[in-house]
Amino acid sequence: MEHAVVEYAANAFWQLPLLAAGAWLLLRLVKPSPAAQHRVWLAVLGLALVLPLYGTVGRNEVGASQVPLQNAGAQATPSANGFSAIAFDTVGQPGGLVLGRTTSNTGSSAWAPAFTARVRRVTLNATVARWIAGLYLAVLLAGLLRLAWAWRGARRLLEGSREVELASAEIAALEDCARRMGVKMPRVRVSSEITGPVVVGASQPVLLWPENFGPMAAGDGIRLHSEEEVTAALCHEMAHIRRRDYLMNLLCEGAAVPLRWHPVAHGVERRIRSTREMACDAMAAQAMESESKYVTCLLSLAESMVMIDGMVDVAGVSVAAGLFNGNALEERVMRLMEARTAMSIRARVLRGVAGAAAMAGAVGLAAMFHVVPALAQTRTT
Repeated sequence: MEHAVVEYAANAFWQLPLLAAGAWLLLRLVKPSPAAQHRVWLAVLGLALVLPLYGTVGRNEVGASQVPLQNAGAQATPSANGFSAIAFDTVGQPGGLVLGRTTSNTGSSAWAPAFTARVRRVTLNATVARWIAGLYLAVLLAGLLRLAWAWRGARRLLEGSREVELASAEIAALEDCARRMGVKMPRVRVSSEITGPVVVGASQPVLLWPENFGPMAAGDGIRLHSEEEVTAALCHEMAHIRRRDYLMNLLCEGAAVPLRWHPVAHGVERRIRSTREMACDAMAAQAMESESKYVTCLLSLAESMVMIDGMVDVAGVSVAAGLFNGNALEERVMRLMEARTAMSIRARVLRGVAGAAAMAGAVGLAAMFHVVPALAQTRTT
């Protein structure tokens, strides 16, 4: 168990930054749509989750923890607790096969058909390995508890809301936005705990609406937003429903738990959230048939929410899909208003090939190299 945890963390430590750098170069060169950028960052998260397992799963009957260190060109350093040091300069092929000169059972020697490992030697004894495994498992448990707390917060937010009776004009506005986005009209409930609209639920999404937010607000309170601004917010939330962002966000939060200790993982998650919001912005602006009109409404909504609640994340619920969950308003506005620069077909092809090569190279290197910490027992005489 210790060996598997340390091996996974060791490979994730260098593979995740490599994958993120490849994705950054790809998007920098190609500059695709926000929806395409979102898919790229989702792919980075998925690969970063799976690739550290590549070479760990499906090994031969002799586990990696029993691979002799001398076969990998590393020397074991005995320790007082009966284990040798874990050498991180041992690099294996996918599947856990150690690269370099190997010795068969018949005594003959052969060279593995690959490369020579050129990794700086870093050794850890078994005590340090136990500490690493313990800390990793603690972080993993904390991440699971955080996810469960966020999911419970979303459910509690839904349970604390109440049904609202909509007037015919409000039903017509909601149906119009749903028709524009090609989704079924969701249930609408009013909540006093949020400052902006939020979509909760995967199979049967519910649109939570703040009190006094607009024409659909309950009671005789002051309406803070115009009908046009409410339409912009509705179109954005309908885009979340069409893209099934609540479910995807929940899956992403769960997938990121084994990598949450890594600083780069937080950057990847931020890009997933911001590109998700930009994709919904693009869909909402298209539905309103005016990017400038949508941007005006977005800025007005953001300004009023700053005055109300300091522009905090909607209800603090990370698994819900809301208008300002991405927390990247400036980037979203610039993306909507940026001028489309003309580019020749040749330039597009060259940039596309260069970006694809950068991403493919990052994925290839991450899949080709696998750090195998070898743990061997000390020989007794």
